[in-house]
Amino acid sequence: MKCICIGCGASLIGFDFSRIDYPYIETIGTNDIMQYYPKVKSCLFLDQQFFEVNEELIKNYNGTIWAHDRAIPKDYDNSRLVRFYTKQWLADLEDREHVNQYGQKFPVFLGRLSGLTAIHIAIHIGCDEIYLLGYDMKGGHIYNPDLLLHNDDNQFRKTMARFQFFKDMQDQYGYKIFNCNPDSAIDIFPFVKLEDVL
Repeated sequence: MKCICIGCGASLIGFDFSRIDYPYIETIGTNDIMQYYPKVKSCLFLDQQFFEVNEELIKNYNGTIWAHDRAIPKDYDNSRLVRFYTKQWLADLEDREHVNQYGQKFPVFLGRLSGLTAIHIAIHIGCDEIYLLGYDMKGGHIYNPDLLLHNDDNQFRKTMARFQFFKDMQDQYGYKIFNCNPDSAIDIFPFVKLEDVL
């Protein structure tokens, strides 16, 4: 199954999201993507501030919502909500794997970045072709091109190492990751043209 994981990079400013409206392609958006692309099939967020600012948007969103438990109130009830807990996902640190709903093993969640979590969810739901869209890692967001992503070189290196983890696990777990942005700082995955994916 193909999945397009959608980051919030500035490369998506002006992007026509109707280009990726296909029933046979899974789409997982991070944070504000549900505002720009309401038809995204799943959306995720990790931070309480995002929930507080966008509660009405989240309420009216019709797709599956993946949210870290710390990001939403304990009494928040939504039938489309999937809560996840980092300790659960990191429960088996020795072999770094879990079993998904299809009985397949997949690597544990690594990293405090929604884009990394989107990749993890794609693997968890059984996607074996994962395409990164809007994963720039060069600063700037779809809603603010001047916003710095990382102003700490050490943190940037740590984040890039977590992307490397998913690359290293590809053969072992049977998925492949590709990047649809040739100008991305994430250069460890093969680049593909989005039109070729579709």
